[in-house]
Amino acid sequence: MDIPLVIAALVLRTFVQTVEAEFPDESTASRASLTVCEMPEGIRYAFSTRWDDASMRHDRMSRTLSAIGMPSTFYVNGRPSAEFSAVISNVIARGSLIGAHTITHSYLPRKTSMRLFRDVLENRILLETVSQSAVSVFALPYSSIATRADPQCAVRAGRALANAGFLGGAERNPGQCRTYGLAPERWISSNTFSIDDKNPDARKFASGYAVAKARIDSGKSLCGPHMTLGVHSWQSDEGMDRLADILRPVTARNDIWCCNENEYVAHRVQFHAAKIERLRVNGRKVEWRVERPEPYAVGAVVPLACEFSELPVRVTADGRDIAAGRSLSLAVPAAHGMPAGFVLLKGGLSADGGVVRVEFSNDTGGALEETVMTLRLPPCCEPGVLTHFAGRLERGERIVKEWRIARAEDEGCGSGFFCAVQTDAVKEGERLRFWQTFSKDGVPGAEQNCPRDRCRVAGPFAMNDVGDMLAAAEGKWRKAKSEKDDAPYSVSAVCDFKPMKNGFFLFAFDFDADVESNGEKWDVRADVPVLMRKCAFLLNGADVDVSKPVTLKDGLNNLVAVVPSDSGNWGGRLMISIASVANGAGVEYRKVDKR
Repeated sequence: MDIPLVIAALVLRTFVQTVEAEFPDESTASRASLTVCEMPEGIRYAFSTRWDDASMRHDRMSRTLSAIGMPSTFYVNGRPSAEFSAVISNVIARGSLIGAHTITHSYLPRKTSMRLFRDVLENRILLETVSQSAVSVFALPYSSIATRADPQCAVRAGRALANAGFLGGAERNPGQCRTYGLAPERWISSNTFSIDDKNPDARKFASGYAVAKARIDSGKSLCGPHMTLGVHSWQSDEGMDRLADILRPVTARNDIWCCNENEYVAHRVQFHAAKIERLRVNGRKVEWRVERPEPYAVGAVVPLACEFSELPVRVTADGRDIAAGRSLSLAVPAAHGMPAGFVLLKGGLSADGGVVRVEFSNDTGGALEETVMTLRLPPCCEPGVLTHFAGRLERGERIVKEWRIARAEDEGCGSGFFCAVQTDAVKEGERLRFWQTFSKDGVPGAEQNCPRDRCRVAGPFAMNDVGDMLAAAEGKWRKAKSEKDDAPYSVSAVCDFKPMKNGFFLFAFDFDADVESNGEKWDVRADVPVLMRKCAFLLNGADVDVSKPVTLKDGLNNLVAVVPSDSGNWGGRLMISIASVANGAGVEYRKVDKR
């Protein structure tokens, strides 16, 4: 049976437990109820730490924090080298876990959703097979995904992340679910703050902690009572020791759960997804059926926090006596643990003519039980995610499964195609996960109208007088560039130049803006990546704030970017879209004549 995964309502593989409680008398038993709690007994807040990138300093950071009882999540980008793979193993051995951070660590709003999907899912698959642990959380490079150039960019990214199987991640916006267009139970974020990546400051910690606590206490935190400190392991040894001193009081508090991101996200998803049904009352005894997600489906093994409305005198779970009290911490049975092995298989997955075909052979040397195959597709495909329950596969047995899919005419999707099949199964009591991937370049996407087709650039120029700009640009205009799989609104003046010790660089963008045609009004939206917000801009000779909507004139426009010398080689990247004002759903690109 194939079950589609609805983006707004996560479908999870579940298992069932039985809880029986005995109460002092029949009257108490008749009114007793059992409910799922937001947090375990006595816990008011969850606290975690987030550390980004493929930094060798993660080894020292994990060693420092584990010594004070503070687990962490390290969001790793790229393809780990053998040396860094050893760091990952050390991190996991100390009780921390790994999150995904993309392969390329590029500015995602500039990418097509196909490229974004491949960037995040390949990263997840690679990290799971390298670390031999589940990767269920994701952090945005540069903490940014939204762009005015395409209001639907973040929503497509949310769909890509959901299709890739991620459940959340610690962003600075605790309501990141709304940015992604996902329900709060579908994407779990955090109240994230920083206290200086290089020189940890106790005063900044107190301030950030107070802001996060106030938001949680107000009940306005969509992600629940969760706060996170991060985000880079750039401290010296002395800085990390100082960070440990700052965090020690947190680890000593009984009302704070110090966890990693994977654990909190699993806990929060389980809180939303678990269901409790009262089965029967027999005198002083009451029996409940508890249905909860499989740990492998939520990314970590965490107890289910429950509470009785009345105080029991005896409690059993799955027939075993446990401590009797108003609160119940329902443990996960050993048979429902996390995968013990992650395997990347070669071949066996193909896609052609709207059909995805997978061949999976059980070459493990034994029977596989509870085999579940999950097809993960890019956001421009429907239904996005499909799950097939294959059941038992005997030793050497081969299964062939075909799915028919539809590719939407999504202008933001881009060219190429990438998909993956995740197969989860149990062999001799141990869970295993197998990955198979398929990619194909050069497959045309929907026809796109690219503003860069009518844009030219000049620069960079090293000078100290903006007035020399136009004179310097004469005879040096060239067609704007785009990197592979850039979104159609991404415009680049990419070129190599040597950093300056002082002064600034100038880039010029010269483009047509046909803002009114055939009686229909069009809006031209300009945006720059978040790291370039400290640059200054002049539009048609006047200062302009590109962090706000800009007004362009009909016809030729000139935008000059004044780039401080310490900005690095950002390549003069700009994002421009031409959209119908009446089109509130997103960007509808104009058909334009190429210059």
